[in-house]
This record gives sequence, C-alpha cells and structure tokens, in this order.
Amino acid sequence: MKTKDIMLLFERIKKHYNNFGYDDAKVAEWFRFLKDYTPESIYDSFDKYLLQEHDQPPLITTLIRNAQKISEPVAEPVYIQCELCGKLILVGDDWNVFEKHHRRCSKIDFINNISLKTRKEPIDKQKYYAMSEEELERAYRPVMDYYLQTPKENIIKKLEEF
Repeated sequence: MKTKDIMLLFERIKKHYNNFGYDDAKVAEWFRFLKDYTPESIYDSFDKYLLQEHDQPPLITTLIRNAQKISEPVAEPVYIQCELCGKLILVGDDWNVFEKHHRRCSKIDFINNISLKTRKEPIDKQKYYAMSEEELERAYRPVMDYYLQTPKENIIKKLEEF
C-alpha cells in the first residue's frame, strides 16, 4: 500500500466510526505495517470487518490477518549487446559475465585489426571464437608482444603462423 491508499482507507474507516481520527503520524505508523500488502486485500479485509458489526475501528493486526502481500517483482533479464561482435550477452546480476566476454572479443578484435593493418586481410574470427581461453591467449600474447616490441614486418610473420 502507498500513503494515498492508507488515506483512502482512513476516510472509509472515518465514515463508519465517528471516533476514528488520524494525523500524519498515524498515517506514517500504519504505512510502516501496511506497505507490504495490496490495497485491494486491505480494503476487502476492512469490508469483512464492517460486516461483523464491530463497535470500534479495526486494528492493523485485524486488517492484515488474511491480507495478501505484494509479490516481489520478477526481475527481467538484463542483456548487454557487445559492440565488437554484436552478440547479446545475458548478464543478470553478474556483470563479470559481460566483462569476460568483452575481454575475449577485444583480443580477437585486436588480432583482426593488426592483421588488417599488416596483411591487408581479416582473420577468420570464427576460428578464434572457437578457441579455448588458453588457445586464444597463446594466439593473442605473441601478437601483442610483437606489436609492442618489434617492427611491423615481424608481426606479419607471426600472424601467418595462426
């Protein structure tokens, strides 16, 4: 229930029980206990209470006794699209899944970019995506090392080995 729902409930109670009064503090206190319940179930509970011909306004405990709690919202799956391969990655609550995928794609993209610059042709990306993490690392590391430490013509030789 929201505060406005409690205010509506209080107005209904006041129509039937002249001795019922409320202020902001009472609204806040009832909200503390009723916030987890659906307004409809609390209103139904109050209707049942009225039909029993009580002399006093209902207590919170009376209204929540058989009331329905608000269901937890079902979390929708979270997908992120990799800008390198275009694949949608289901991350849920674990962003490490995407980071791991993105690191892998970055390595393959780097190898492809070096191949395009040095050999003027792309690599067979599917071959690299099919590799295990260890195989990809063995292919990536020498290309990176050569790129950082040696003249560009040596990179061409290294790429041709893969």
